[in-house]
Amino acid sequence: MYKQTSPADGWHFVSKDEVSGKPIVFPLAAWAVVDDGSAVIGLVGDVLGGGPRRESSS
Repeated sequence: MYKQTSPADGWHFVSKDEVSGKPIVFPLAAWAVVDDGSAVIGLVGDVLGGGPRRESSS
């Protein structure tokens, strides 16, 4: 769980598409401090859709 969250307006996470190798940019929804305070992480919204029940097609 998270101890604290804050909006991450203007921040993005950049990853690489596994098939094409091209960069993919995801806007961050928020920053979160983990419960023990050991890390701050960026949270990305459900960009692929389907929520927690989404199944992998592979």
